[in-house]
Amino acid sequence: VDDISVCRKGTEDTTDAPWATNPFWGALGLSIALSLSREAVIEWMPTYLVTSNLLQVGGASMVSAIIPIGAAIGTLYLGNAYYRVSGVKRPKSFLTFVLLAGAFFFCIPAGRHSLPLMIACLSAIGVTLGGAYATLLGEVATSIGGKSRVATTTSMIDGIGSAGGILAGRGIAELANTLGWSMVWSSLGVLCLLSGIGWLIADKDDRQVLT
Repeated sequence: VDDISVCRKGTEDTTDAPWATNPFWGALGLSIALSLSREAVIEWMPTYLVTSNLLQVGGASMVSAIIPIGAAIGTLYLGNAYYRVSGVKRPKSFLTFVLLAGAFFFCIPAGRHSLPLMIACLSAIGVTLGGAYATLLGEVATSIGGKSRVATTTSMIDGIGSAGGILAGRGIAELANTLGWSMVWSSLGVLCLLSGIGWLIADKDDRQVLT
């Protein structure tokens, strides 16, 4: 069976309310975490590069553009590669994208002293965040809501995740002013890691109940 919900019985036909399942709430947490992380790194990276004396304003903006470019690549490449993985292994593959994105956030402070390292780090963050979010709104949303409710499930997950991106503004600024930039990137990394693990636990619990 080539589906992320291989252990769920009749998800496509019997799921009347996607929000009544544990994976749905796990997916909401993931969406908020990924959206917040993506918006924060895109919005604040130019400021970080300038304040770290690594680049001037113009160069910082150009380097920061690597993140959305990487996200586009991740959406296309990782999303396509994901569907080449067998169904029973897809949850682990998806989790790998999320955990890698979280891990790369911890590398940002090290890149403040090396432009090539920073470029590599930002590229990796963009690719993994893009791949993870595309997979979340595609296969994961379909497995939760079934084909008949995939539009509703996707819009709810994406909409609430986008609302979470609002915190990337003032929230990140307050955290940077209070605890410093290293804490900002570490916090985003921890957020991705915990949300990924939380989704895996919720998904596994739901499989055990339905089998």
